[in-house]
Amino acid sequence: METIVISSYPLCRCSHTYQLAVTRNYIVKMIVENQLTPETPRQRKYTRVFPCPEKNIDFQAVIILYETSDDSIKSVKVEGLLEE
Repeated sequence: METIVISSYPLCRCSHTYQLAVTRNYIVKMIVENQLTPETPRQRKYTRVFPCPEKNIDFQAVIILYETSDDSIKSVKVEGLLEE
């Protein structure tokens, strides 16, 4: 599980932390001498619906997650609110 914090939720202006079920494809690579430079992670944008516990209304937001060629993102699901 991964988490994301929405620090100023647009509907109630409170901070909420959500659990995300992120499925990643892990790829095992053989390291060769010319690949010792670390890879810069790529941004991937996802639009997901987050429920507001204060207002009991859903809010659609764009989130950014990072991946590399070693761990590409397959799917992202909002599991729910993390107990605060």
